[in-house]
Amino acid sequence: FRYQIITAFVLVQKFEATTHDKASESQPLVPSTWAEEAAGWASTYSQIVDNKESSQQDSTPYHKSPVSFSIFAKALIFPNSATEGKKKMKIFFSDSSRTRKDILVHVFKPLLADVFSFNVVNSIFDALGIRDETDYIMKCFGEWFMTVHVDQILERCLFANLAPSTRLLQDLATVQLTKYQGGAALNVLYKFCKEATDLVRAFLLCVLCRDAVAKASTQQEKATYGTILSVDMTKDWECLLRSVRICLLVSLRLKGVRLGAAPVSVYAVEQDGNFSVYEWLARDELSLTQDHEEISSLEKACKMSSFAFDPSQREGDDPIHFKLLQSSCLSASISEDERAEYLVDFDDDMGALLLFFRRYNEPALLVAHRALLLGSKWSADPTQLATLGDVIAALKAMDKRAEFVSLAFAVKMEVWYNQICPIYRAYLFGFDEVHELNEQLVSPLIASKSWLSAFGHLALQLLVLLAEIPWDAELMSVYNPPLESGIVETWPP
Repeated sequence: FRYQIITAFVLVQKFEATTHDKASESQPLVPSTWAEEAAGWASTYSQIVDNKESSQQDSTPYHKSPVSFSIFAKALIFPNSATEGKKKMKIFFSDSSRTRKDILVHVFKPLLADVFSFNVVNSIFDALGIRDETDYIMKCFGEWFMTVHVDQILERCLFANLAPSTRLLQDLATVQLTKYQGGAALNVLYKFCKEATDLVRAFLLCVLCRDAVAKASTQQEKATYGTILSVDMTKDWECLLRSVRICLLVSLRLKGVRLGAAPVSVYAVEQDGNFSVYEWLARDELSLTQDHEEISSLEKACKMSSFAFDPSQREGDDPIHFKLLQSSCLSASISEDERAEYLVDFDDDMGALLLFFRRYNEPALLVAHRALLLGSKWSADPTQLATLGDVIAALKAMDKRAEFVSLAFAVKMEVWYNQICPIYRAYLFGFDEVHELNEQLVSPLIASKSWLSAFGHLALQLLVLLAEIPWDAELMSVYNPPLESGIVETWPP
């Protein structure tokens, strides 16, 4: 046991004590379209996220001081008695993710050097007796990858010829393809990428894994005379890349907005109840304007636009298309005047989300989400009665067809109970039982006759809208709107 630890530490120490040339021996690799897209997302992220947040995200320095033996040894778990009789014990890293990540930075550092340093990592795992634990190595690789600076990943992994990281993943994929006769390759990393909330690095890792699987499966395709097809082995990875692309698009386009009940990841989006695509689209519409007529025109224009496409399909792989997505994210930080010009000229390069989620371009549902979002916005600042007026305008525009009666009633009642009623309760009975209101903010407004009169006028309009709804118990208990079927195989589902 002690000999194994010392051997592994000596390998780490020897590598860190040697000067390496940043893979300068190899010629730059001609990047694939996936790698180009990955670099584009990394650049887009760095331009959108402010410097402070970016520095926190990329907190791992380029060069760490060599690890000491005491720290290295403390990060390992003493093998249990079941392995004591074996020739070489299996020594794993600490169960503490923080302790484990700190030591993995040193273990996987050779993967950022030249191709000749590739075997150092294998030798370290071999010394620890876990070289055959492919699932565990993949787990460790994923954790380490998320700590590497994005610039390092691009320079020394994606755009480096004969990159050691690709070689390691290729060998792991080959082992799995041979063992499972064409089963899922790099399945642990696939799950890891699917659950990752660091979307930029998740996309970079997916590209790296997809390339490694492609190389490994191409060799297996030749060896098995076509029994294992490379195109089948990379299909799942390409689908995952498109899903991560969607997550990047939405999270960067709506940067700074709470998008759902959990941090955005492919796995979280696929779980029921975490996110609503209609809410994403409604938020994007409101970021352009709160005027219902302008939004209605935008929805019609996006339905007819020749620029519209589905990023979750193969058409999104075209460089012209994924660059349009990245431009859409960058345009989210444009000025108010530029946004107003967009609505007039409908500049497709600005890329409203409706262009890329045409299946979800359902005005009846989008207006309902806008009404609720505007209602919440007004509650946060009740001095802005113009916002409440936009809420009423959205409610007036709700679909009056029988299939949408229950939706219209539910949304209007939601606004009545959450936005209107608390004001009147506070006005009539005081603030003691109206905990949802900020007394310091609302009390002066209620005391203002002009504000109260304008508010009452808007509240009366909402009452009229509620009174116009024909009550039918059967209709109110059923909600099954006739939505367009659109593309069956799309993401989010």
